[in-house]
Amino acid sequence: MTKPCRYVLAACLLATGVAHAQQFHFGVRGGLIPTTPTRTYTRDESRRYLVGPVFEMRWGRLALDVSLLYQRLGHGQHVRFGPGIPDTDFSVLHQSDVRTRANAWQLPIVGKFYFREDGKWQPFLGTGYALQRAWVTTEGASVFSYRGETTTNVFKTDSRASNIGAIAAAGVQFRYGRIIITPEVRYIRWGGTEDSRFPLNPNQVQATVGITF
Repeated sequence: MTKPCRYVLAACLLATGVAHAQQFHFGVRGGLIPTTPTRTYTRDESRRYLVGPVFEMRWGRLALDVSLLYQRLGHGQHVRFGPGIPDTDFSVLHQSDVRTRANAWQLPIVGKFYFREDGKWQPFLGTGYALQRAWVTTEGASVFSYRGETTTNVFKTDSRASNIGAIAAAGVQFRYGRIIITPEVRYIRWGGTEDSRFPLNPNQVQATVGITF
């Protein structure tokens, strides 16, 4: 099956699910990341927040939760070697300062099971997958000195990085009239975290709150 056909089939299945859902809610989700987002041996400079739109389709105690969450990632590194032994062939000084920034978007797709079908508060468990796409910019400068002669190199590169992770979730949904507030904790186990363009921490915890109508 070609990719366009797959997209059409996925859109038809989603439209069918929306048409038959007993409830459909749309809103916004935001939260914090208690764990270190990136795996780095230097300094992490990521923003510990997530924010974006969310919608949920529900059939009795079962639901499908889909959101699109933005996250700002970053890390830096400063390396220095030297100065060695002055006035000899070993009098070498090398230092570099590199900073990497990424605008990352996560697409978590989570199936939920509610332990109560109605009521003002409804606990649930969920599982699913998260897709992530990051637009990465790496820039820095390196300085190399040898016997009084100094060479400086400035560089900047742009790249993209993709990842997928498995999700385990737990939370409670509270209803106040038409407003629905959903605090939730998610654990994501990322795969492919060795990507040199942007190494992620393989174990990530997210604490979020969704507000839907």
